[in-house]
Amino acid sequence: LLALKGMIKPSRVFLRIHRDFRKIVRLRHFLVRKRTDIKNRVHGILDSELFQLSNVLTDIFGKSGVKIMQGILDGKSPDEVLQSIHSRVRERKEEEIRTLLEQNLSIYALLQLRHCLRVMKQLDTEIELLTGTASQYAMDKYPREFEILYSVPGIGEVSAFTLLAEVGNFKDFPSGDKLASWLGIVPKIYQSADHKAKRSITKRGSRLARWILI
Repeated sequence: LLALKGMIKPSRVFLRIHRDFRKIVRLRHFLVRKRTDIKNRVHGILDSELFQLSNVLTDIFGKSGVKIMQGILDGKSPDEVLQSIHSRVRERKEEEIRTLLEQNLSIYALLQLRHCLRVMKQLDTEIELLTGTASQYAMDKYPREFEILYSVPGIGEVSAFTLLAEVGNFKDFPSGDKLASWLGIVPKIYQSADHKAKRSITKRGSRLARWILI
């Protein structure tokens, strides 16, 4: 009633179509976190078997790393696995990789590894589809804002459409300070008489947008 009388400002309520867009973006980030959990599980599986692939490759989930793990699951010989990976990696790391491939993983480790790689592959597909959907929506509905955000150093495609999904129309905020306060990236202020102290940030508003910015 007070809002209808113009006595107070109404809360920001996103349109249904924008709420659906935000759900798509949040689902994407949820799946990315799940994929990270699976990757950590794979590291744990290999480490428990003393199969130190991470000591040989910087990223065991790159093309060469995945081919090595898939080759082991497929029962390929060390020579076959080595031939399947990139020649540059093979030339630099052949002896180390061959030494690793001479090890035998337990049947239970292989079973877990097979399931983890299968789930990761499915997650990669779903994340890619959600990324395309979110990016297309952002470019269609917020072309200028998306272009400006994308031009900022450190802000890529995912960061840009995530901020657009979480913040919505930037014109709803009269100043950058108001937006920063809404996002919870301003310090808490405690005041008693003439004493004023600033503490950690308030952490109000969207946790996802705050994570992107920080």
